[in-house]
Amino acid sequence: MSHVSATILSATPSIEALSSAIDAAMSTHPLLRSVIVGTGEPERRIDLFQMVREGDPDPCSFVVNESLDVGDVLRIVDVDGSDERALERSWREQFANDIDDGSWYERSVRGGEPLWRLTLHRLGTIGGESSPCALIFHSNHCISDQTSVNMLMDQLLNDVDSIERGDGSGRAVLNNVAVPQDMPMSVEDSVLGIGGRYSEIGAGGLSTGTLAYVAGTWIRKALEGLRNPVILPDSSASPGRDGVGIAGAISTIMGRSAGGESESASERRTLLQFRDLPVEVTSSLLGACRANGVSVTNALTAAMVLTSSDFVDGGIARKGGEKARNYKVLQSLDMRRFGARLDECDTVACMAGSNDLMHGPVPDRSGEFVRSDPKSGDSQKLFWDLARDGRDQTKRFIESDGPVNAVRVFDFAMTIR
Repeated sequence: MSHVSATILSATPSIEALSSAIDAAMSTHPLLRSVIVGTGEPERRIDLFQMVREGDPDPCSFVVNESLDVGDVLRIVDVDGSDERALERSWREQFANDIDDGSWYERSVRGGEPLWRLTLHRLGTIGGESSPCALIFHSNHCISDQTSVNMLMDQLLNDVDSIERGDGSGRAVLNNVAVPQDMPMSVEDSVLGIGGRYSEIGAGGLSTGTLAYVAGTWIRKALEGLRNPVILPDSSASPGRDGVGIAGAISTIMGRSAGGESESASERRTLLQFRDLPVEVTSSLLGACRANGVSVTNALTAAMVLTSSDFVDGGIARKGGEKARNYKVLQSLDMRRFGARLDECDTVACMAGSNDLMHGPVPDRSGEFVRSDPKSGDSQKLFWDLARDGRDQTKRFIESDGPVNAVRVFDFAMTIR
């Protein structure tokens, strides 16, 4: 899975300063100079659904490759154009491509190449002053999450600033040298605590809460399948197929995307919409969220569901009126916040988890309805009810120790013998 993040700068750093900052970051964070060895394939899968593993003869491991350097990760794109619109087109094109294309870092397993890269899109100079630029961070998600990337970019930009300011005599100086970090701990250790893995505590260490979580997960998955959440391609018009009803519930329990397979599946592409949110708009959004007792994430999830309802029917009005559908949203979680909370984001790592939200039924074109009269009582109620529903689902998941139990079950399934 690709992880892509863009940082837009008001001025373009020198390649020398950026290279020095990257070199310092690679010296600080082990995963930035690591590769993956091992296939990770078990000896066999022992359960009916082929999910539980037995044996681990060739485990995946991160191994530091000291030969990696700045030249292996830094790319320079000289934009053909002289204004910010050309720059924007350039970095957005790469961003859209990188979201779906992670083929380049798959070579890390075979050829010892890095699991990330940083691309500088630059214009040069305009009117004698340094022009804006864009830095695109692209990595295999296994080494990064957005929290650690924010930390990494903060370090890089502070180091670039320090180097370019120098010491007053024209000499480049890196004032704040970061302390080299150890290889980050696993999500399992961070959440479950050192010595808390299944391989260390055994079956006797599994609590009744964990067992109840497993049973509840099966029930929830079955109910999700019965609610027929929107899937691509939409097979809901053909009852009895893999994507609907009992068959859909069973497919969901088995860990497959019910009804979501087709000959054109490989042609799917992520649909991106870039928006600039001024400080005033962001402050207004935060204030509205606080007034309605939800987080910004809850509001954005509600907006995404409503927007999806405008497109899922392919733009074709259905005879007999609009159809109401259920939507399943994968909500990202920062697992540093749960359980033992041992990881403090001292180094680049992936500590991301998730939980599913189920919203609906939501009538088709609900987004259009809200936008047509956003201040009406009906529009406000529809939007904020969805946001509160997401808040309540997330709260129940957290208060029932869902994040801890989810990690424990994953750890169990990956290490059972």
